Amino acid sequence: LVRRRRIVVALDGSSRAEEVLPDAARIARTLVGRLQLLAVETIAAVGDPLSGISMPVSVSDPIPYLRDVCQRLSASGVSAIPVVRTGSAGLRIVEYAREVDAAMICMTTHGRTGLARMVMGSVAEQVLRTAPCPVLVRRMAAVPAEVRS
Repeated sequence: LVRRRRIVVALDGSSRAEEVLPDAARIARTLVGRLQLLAVETIAAVGDPLSGISMPVSVSDPIPYLRDVCQRLSASGVSAIPVVRTGSAGLRIVEYAREVDAAMICMTTHGRTGLARMVMGSVAEQVLRTAPCPVLVRRMAAVPAEVRS
């Protein structure tokens, strides 16, 4: 009996974050592993101007997106399950990897430097510093200037 190895793949719903999927799928096939597609929801606080009370509101439900990715992976012979956590992305990715005793974490990074990195922070850096397992980080492909305009 082969023990399934869990590979946590952090996704944010963007096609650029999915750039790590081919690597993760190859690793899963090699390790006889299962991908755990993890989306970390951020919660927005919506305040009532009359009462001053803030209510947490989920921005969007990532489950339909994650199920779609799972189906695409299944069609190529890779087992995957959707997982959603709420909170700070870096913390939740590491926490979940510990929870499931992950063999690896796979994710993409924007590769920010300088002021942008100081202001935005780096989820990838936080994961690399605190992960309980190896981390594969793929830098997102640059978007051509004509696409950005």
